[in-house]
Amino acid sequence: MERKVICKKFLLWLTFAFFMFLISCVSQNTLIPNQLKEFEYNGTRTYIVHIPPNYPKSRGMPLVVVLHGYTGTADKMEEWTHFSEKSDKEGFIVLYPNGVAYPWNKNYPQAWNAGGPFETWTRGTDDVGFLQKLIKYVQKLYFIDEDRIYITGHSNGARMAYRAIYELSWLFAAAAPVAGFLVYEDEKFPQYPVPFIHLHAKDDTGVPYGGQELGGIQYPGAEEMMERWASFFNCKAVAELVEQNRFYTIQSRSCPDSNFEAVLLSTETGNHNWMTIENSGINATDVIWEFLKNHKKSKH
Repeated sequence: MERKVICKKFLLWLTFAFFMFLISCVSQNTLIPNQLKEFEYNGTRTYIVHIPPNYPKSRGMPLVVVLHGYTGTADKMEEWTHFSEKSDKEGFIVLYPNGVAYPWNKNYPQAWNAGGPFETWTRGTDDVGFLQKLIKYVQKLYFIDEDRIYITGHSNGARMAYRAIYELSWLFAAAAPVAGFLVYEDEKFPQYPVPFIHLHAKDDTGVPYGGQELGGIQYPGAEEMMERWASFFNCKAVAELVEQNRFYTIQSRSCPDSNFEAVLLSTETGNHNWMTIENSGINATDVIWEFLKNHKKSKH
């Protein structure tokens, strides 16, 4: 009789433990990586987060925000850049947000409100606020080093990355825009200097290296834009040639009185693509992480 009571109690305990396990799984559903998740900000927005297998439960990891280009998506950006694979090797978290789909054509392409003409084209969507709130939300879910939050993006995503470090300069430690220039304008300069590396192919036909007209406004090219950013923080007027070979050229502008540096890596080929060894002689993801990982946010 006593044995039956013990067995019954054990079964009850086992059932309770299993029930609590199921509740835990449901409550932790937002922590499941590499699934499209929803986030409410002026409507329903979506994102993907990737967590490396060596994710620690006791200390913060770097966070890299990766922005897709016009017509792109979070999942395609993950597939295209291989940033998740890089995070598994190097140990950082990757956040892939989705822009809003706009009815410019029957395919409803996604885009970011990077400023300039995109204000009109995206109907004034508050993507700066969205990124800020989403990053803050992800920080609550995972152990993230707040001094090592980075942002990168391609094309329209690069433009959005520039706007982000312009308006949210206190949030990011470094940035790496690829094939997209700053179009956002403000009477005030960025509050804090965010170092960045800009990657651009000289044969880019999507966003030409020498500049581009958008919405009736002519925007400067890669080298002129670097001069403009350097002027924000009284940096060296003349770029220093760091390295040059048959595949690429690296120029740098640094500021002795701040943590800021602006690096321009221009490849000879690659067109309007994410750079790979095959199309340009470099691996953009490797180059970007090598730059980002060496920067921590300045103490403001």
